[in-house]
Amino acid sequence: MKSLFILAILLVWSSLAFSQATASTNQTITTTNATTLQLNLFSPDIEVREIRGSRLIIESHITVEGITNNTILEYVIKAGRYELVSKTDASTQTLTLSRKMSDKVLMVKGQPCTEKVRYVILVPDSIKKVETDGTQIPVQ
Repeated sequence: MKSLFILAILLVWSSLAFSQATASTNQTITTTNATTLQLNLFSPDIEVREIRGSRLIIESHITVEGITNNTILEYVIKAGRYELVSKTDASTQTLTLSRKMSDKVLMVKGQPCTEKVRYVILVPDSIKKVETDGTQIPVQ
């Protein structure tokens, strides 16, 4: 009986220790004569794929460790934490995507949470070069 109680406590503790919330968002941006895409996204996990058309589609897959409830993550998403803004430089034909909010640490109940955002960016075939942090990303 005692070992069953200890096992139950360990299961509850491990589920709380490894708690995480996940969500996905999509955003569409029209590219206007841009041939280069510059990314300022604070994430090392970026995948770029080519599609037909003139729109840029960004899929953001968000995982936050330290939150047991998706409601908090949904609130933060609606508040614009993961929204991207675009800026076009017509002279260099560069479209720059950046996070709307800064890369401040997300705090829940006084504890910092670890955020991981994986981006899948679908670029039109008119975009010839994609860069982040001065490094070119291959388009699949």
